Amino acid sequence: MSTSNQIHLLQRYQQHEQTIHLLMESMMTRLNVRELIFDRSAQLQTVEHLSRAYPFVELMYSLDSKGVQRMDSAYAPNVS
Repeated sequence: MSTSNQIHLLQRYQQHEQTIHLLMESMMTRLNVRELIFDRSAQLQTVEHLSRAYPFVELMYSLDSKGVQRMDSAYAPNVS
């Protein structure tokens, strides 16, 4: 991606930043975070459900307190 494209993309993000954050918050409030941290099966089920409502949701993963990924990523069915 060229520098001008990156700048344009950043400007577009800034224009819609509040809306993006509100959307992310609305998605996150519906999740049982405690269950998802330790249960890959629950992650797979949740990412599949979320990807139907929000096609841009493609994967989910959990990190420990040191930022290390706890288990394999859970991918939406449309990700190859």
